[in-house]
Amino acid sequence: MIENNVILLRLTQKHIMKHIQTKLGLIGELTTPNSKSP
Repeated sequence: MIENNVILLRLTQKHIMKHIQTKLGLIGELTTPNSKSP
């Protein structure tokens, strides 16, 4: 049971890190108008 919990924890940590990275990426795109402005 403990091993399964550790695996779940690592998976959720990876998921959270990806989520944070995507959020930071979106914020970076919004704060830099030169990236997607026509």
